[in-house]
Amino acid sequence: MNKLNVSIFIILVFLLATEAKKKLLKHHKKGSHWREKDPNDNKIVKLAEDSINIYNRRHSALFKFFQVTHAQKEKHHGISHYALEVLAYIECGENGKLCPEIFFTHVFDRKRDDEYHEYAFHVTKYGDAPIRKTLS
Repeated sequence: MNKLNVSIFIILVFLLATEAKKKLLKHHKKGSHWREKDPNDNKIVKLAEDSINIYNRRHSALFKFFQVTHAQKEKHHGISHYALEVLAYIECGENGKLCPEIFFTHVFDRKRDDEYHEYAFHVTKYGDAPIRKTLS
């Protein structure tokens, strides 16, 4: 019986000393969990296009959507939060020269039911972006 207790104690110490504890308790972890999303997904592309349109209305700009370069999603307190890195362009200069711009978009989906979604957008250009750490 004594050898059994010593064996259990040694195994327990080993588990606590290694990363196994984190793996065993991973499902109890609290906080936000960012998941990578497909940048070519129709919903992601639609949110990115809408965010560029909103930026254009707010800033009287003429940017045109090009593509989503990176997309992440987290669920926090029942609200879906999308973080998108969007590439858009604007015609600038002579001869129809195109100038690219990177936008960082945070979209909050305050879904009330399966048919109704209320989106809140926060869109910034690369030079104005206060946060870069959510997208890697």
